[in-house]
Amino acid sequence: IYIKPLPISEAGPDTIICSGDAVTLGTSVLAGHSYDWTPATGLNNPLVSAPTVTLANDTNFIISTTYEVTTTFNGCTSTDNVAIGVFPVINASIPIQVEQCFPDNKFFFDAKGVYGPNATFQWDFGDGMGVSTADTVSYSYSDTGAFTVSLTIRDNGCVSTATTVALVYDVP
Repeated sequence: IYIKPLPISEAGPDTIICSGDAVTLGTSVLAGHSYDWTPATGLNNPLVSAPTVTLANDTNFIISTTYEVTTTFNGCTSTDNVAIGVFPVINASIPIQVEQCFPDNKFFFDAKGVYGPNATFQWDFGDGMGVSTADTVSYSYSDTGAFTVSLTIRDNGCVSTATTVALVYDVP
């Protein structure tokens, strides 16, 4: 009597990615083995040893999908699974600003988006002088013009950027 050894199934470590990012599951191919991943959602190929998965998350919370690989060799099978979490899209945004007059302008910028308490913020007010790392900030321009304001939010390794224009006119 010959007892065949079970094939080794390796789905890889559980991980969390940013929405829209890709991660490789599994391990290198073993000769003569076949692989079947379920579900096939987001996988580039469910019949290889190390498929790439790309997932999106447009909710306000982390979502998770558990993938199972079934490995077959010499008629024997084994399984393993891996959980892939996906952070929500940050979707940074800046409310539209009302135009103001020089010299008495004072703009209030408020970071909008989906982010956690450890998020970081980087503002550039488009005038070559002003920057901030707060989530809410007021800013006054020292000249007239159209200034492109940018906001970058970083959270859990994920990044989102938004822009708006602040208009400062001469007093009529």
